[in-house]
Amino acid sequence: MRIEPQILDDFKTDRAEIAPPLPQAARLIPILFYICVAASLILFIIFTINLTNATRQRDQFRAKTQQAQSELNTLRNERASLEAKAKRATDLQLWTECTRPIQPLIVAIARSLERDASIAELYFSRNSASQQNLDFRIRLNSTSQTQLDKVINRLLEMRYRAYSPEQKYVRGQIEFQATLIYQQKELLREEEQTPTAAQSQLPSS
Repeated sequence: MRIEPQILDDFKTDRAEIAPPLPQAARLIPILFYICVAASLILFIIFTINLTNATRQRDQFRAKTQQAQSELNTLRNERASLEAKAKRATDLQLWTECTRPIQPLIVAIARSLERDASIAELYFSRNSASQQNLDFRIRLNSTSQTQLDKVINRLLEMRYRAYSPEQKYVRGQIEFQATLIYQQKELLREEEQTPTAAQSQLPSS
């Protein structure tokens, strides 16, 4: 059976048989994609390494900080210990100064008395503000100023100087009180040399 070609109808639309070719630059797209993937992996590795180093450095810094704080606490404890020892040494020095015997002073005062003089009252006490100094009070059964001067001179010989002295006469007695300050040898020498130098500057008559 023969069919005539003019009897058949073609219902398909007309279209090109193939798509137009891609431009040459489009070939770089997959290459750039793989380059970006590789760069991302490289950057991820770099960031991971930097993060690890930063974490390690942070831990080292914290360890050094803790070590420095521990050393600082040790130094503070040592300083506190040294200060405590220095305070004990100062207290020991003050205690040594306070234990300076008073008996030689009493003996010196007794030996300075004249035949017609006697001691009615003799008082010694450690000064509350400065333990190496003495609060001194004496009442003599005498009205002689010379006798009191002898007592004061004996105190000077024992390296004690009377500070803020008070003197009064009560019913035929001399009452004297003062704060006795212990003098070092160097201070005594300076005080002894000062009036001599002053006298040497006076014009000769």
